[in-house]
Amino acid sequence: MIAPNYRGSTGYGKEFQQANLFDMGGGDLQDVIAAADWIKQTGYVDPKKLIVMGGSYGGYMSMMAVTKAPEVWAAGVPMVPFVNYYFTEIENEDPVLREMDLATMGDPVKNKALFEDRSPIFLWTRSRLP
Repeated sequence: MIAPNYRGSTGYGKEFQQANLFDMGGGDLQDVIAAADWIKQTGYVDPKKLIVMGGSYGGYMSMMAVTKAPEVWAAGVPMVPFVNYYFTEIENEDPVLREMDLATMGDPVKNKALFEDRSPIFLWTRSRLP
């Protein structure tokens, strides 16, 4: 099992904690994929049986991982994820959390393309359309 402290995590200084501002589900997802690549190279795991899992933001990262890099994972186990940054998160969450999301992702109207790109529900439905 790998439990990466991807960029945005606390405990590694302010620069590391702010490294994914306005890039949630971007560079931090690349950190998760890099961890998967690393563990495959160790020879300790079957590379065809990797599972990604997490809760809350980790659940979100799990959903991003299986929608943006499905070839890496045999399965994903998202626990209490959010899958639509714009509707689920911004429109329906607690006002304090809403302010935090706006501070980390920006304006959902001005940055609509980013919000859609970082919302697993859009990625999932696009990948399933004929």
